[in-house]
Amino acid sequence: MEAEKPEQNIKGGADILNELILSKANLTQKASDIIVKFSDLPFIVPRGKYNCDLYLNSMRMHGPTFNHIIQYKNISKAFLLSKPDDVIHKQFSLN
Repeated sequence: MEAEKPEQNIKGGADILNELILSKANLTQKASDIIVKFSDLPFIVPRGKYNCDLYLNSMRMHGPTFNHIIQYKNISKAFLLSKPDDVIHKQFSLN
């Protein structure tokens, strides 16, 4: 009895479709491209705590149920606001 190991270089239809979707959605950044990583940041919208990864061209927020990718070119304004009841805590708003 002989057993053959299938070649790893053959791409199926699912692999080609996956690469096409990733290239069209501009999701080709790798985990090694992370510039800064923040853990457990509290967010008001979307509600909950998220981990934020800042890449060269985008920001990725991933939480327990949802993942969001925001391209920096889509951000028109950013505000850093002090909370009225506390001097230490700040709120950061993106538009």
